[in-house]
Amino acid sequence: MKKIAFLTAVAAFAGVVFSGCGNNSSLKFKTSQVTDVVKHPEVTDHYVDLPDKDFPIPMTDGKIVPYNWMRSPEEYDITTSYGYTGRNLMKSYQEQLKEAGFLDNGNVGRVESLWIFKRSEDGATLVVELDYNKDEATTVISMYVNYLNRDEQATIRPHQLSESDLPGDIGYQGDLVAAWTYADKTGENIVLLAETEAMVWDESDDGIILSNKDVYAHRFLKVDGQWEEVWRVYDVEFECINHPVAEFVREAFTITDLDGDGVAEIWLMYIKSCRGDVSPHNMFLRMYEGDGVYTMTGETKITLRSEEDGIEYAYGGEYVMGDNFLNQNTSRVFVDYAKNLWKKHIQGE
Repeated sequence: MKKIAFLTAVAAFAGVVFSGCGNNSSLKFKTSQVTDVVKHPEVTDHYVDLPDKDFPIPMTDGKIVPYNWMRSPEEYDITTSYGYTGRNLMKSYQEQLKEAGFLDNGNVGRVESLWIFKRSEDGATLVVELDYNKDEATTVISMYVNYLNRDEQATIRPHQLSESDLPGDIGYQGDLVAAWTYADKTGENIVLLAETEAMVWDESDDGIILSNKDVYAHRFLKVDGQWEEVWRVYDVEFECINHPVAEFVREAFTITDLDGDGVAEIWLMYIKSCRGDVSPHNMFLRMYEGDGVYTMTGETKITLRSEEDGIEYAYGGEYVMGDNFLNQNTSRVFVDYAKNLWKKHIQGE
């Protein structure tokens, strides 16, 4: 099966550009119990993996329309997609979306028909892309949920602090990058980020200089009137002979309550590298919720234009999700949010 674009330059609501494609021939499928055609192995019933209850299930004449194949989110994709023979379903599903309150954004980029629904109760944005693959004579319906711009739960309202606002019994190393205070079920909290300047670690007799650069993150909890450190992140680009980079992705730092349990999730990202060229940085995402920590590691992505043919080539961008994200008991909203956050900040210098 030929490549089908799933996630393209459409995320105006998030202020970012997404693009991607999937090759269904590389996936593992099995026969559908409904249509006797291929189907993803993890799905035992039709539409059981619908990304959200507010996405309409395709129907005609009051009957559910079975899909020929479905594709679950993998790696970079945050999309669930379904394929149907012919083009007939396109118009009827557009009517369903309209009745469900989705807004018609028309043709956007490579997406033939883009529909968006902003849900008021949690601020999530539901997105549907409709495309027709002429080569395969297949209508493709792709769905995903974007949580980046959602309003946070009313129980958790972070407030930014300046350096002068910090209590005297809170200590940290380096220069303050950002500090926030919030209250959740655990109590009154302060989270701060700090970085050091590049510092000379060693200098050899032949003039070679090795430098370090550090990043720190801390969470403090107020206990009996005193601030106690709950966790600390420390990382360093060590003994770098070139230009050491170790810094937070400032725009990625967020405090959320995506699962609505009253316990804040702290999201932070930072990059590290020791490079003398334009290669990608190493990038790290960490999310803390209570005693749990969730991680992603990978690289930023750079785009270079070839002087020979003028074509742009992308390098880097890969990531690996840690075990906590991959745990079957982990909320889907955490995984989707992490992938969205990574995509939004993946483009390096």
